[in-house]
Amino acid sequence: TLWRGIAVDLFDEYKEGKIITWWSISSCTADINVAKNFMSCLGGGAASLITLHCKTACDVSGLSFYPHECESLLQPGTKLKVLSRRKKGNIAEIEVEEV
Repeated sequence: TLWRGIAVDLFDEYKEGKIITWWSISSCTADINVAKNFMSCLGGGAASLITLHCKTACDVSGLSFYPHECESLLQPGTKLKVLSRRKKGNIAEIEVEEV
């Protein structure tokens, strides 16, 4: 399980059952607290915490200048199916799996 935290509310876009394609290289982390930090680093407003069940993520923590961030990368064009979503205040919690 990996996480991605972003300072954007994706709740309306990420509906259950929808297939989402991430077209760029996407960074995620094995440490939920690192993801939560990225959610708030751009102002503390609306944000999304995405829980990812991935098959092809590449762990790059050993190559990173910040190994404590436990970073993995997803390749461009990764397709994700939305399994569930819920709102907790101004935070969208979204669970996806790679398809």
